[in-house]
Amino acid sequence: MKKKAVILVSVVMTMAFGSTAFATPIKPVSSSRYSFGKLSIVSTIKAEKAGGTVCVYESELSKGKLPYYVLEELAKTDNVTLSVVSDSGEKAEIKSSSIPEKGRYEFFTVDELLEMY
Repeated sequence: MKKKAVILVSVVMTMAFGSTAFATPIKPVSSSRYSFGKLSIVSTIKAEKAGGTVCVYESELSKGKLPYYVLEELAKTDNVTLSVVSDSGEKAEIKSSSIPEKGRYEFFTVDELLEMY
């Protein structure tokens, strides 16, 4: 049921805000973890136009962690924003011009992102 709610919210948000892109939800690999679908969010970021926003929900992230390689890809874009929405509805808006330094194979938790942004 939760998965259907995410998809429905994505469709409604797209209709309401037009230019916001959403990463495609990935089917669970097992009941305890999600496959983040490396190409899903990275390809969504690459395809987003300058000034656009890509939205990803905490429930789409593996254990609520955003891999740093996603932010590296965001940094390569022209004025794209990544909006990370927590399960409680709080948002972290990450601009392509303000990516924090971290190792390529590191992760940011959603809580860390909310504190920084």
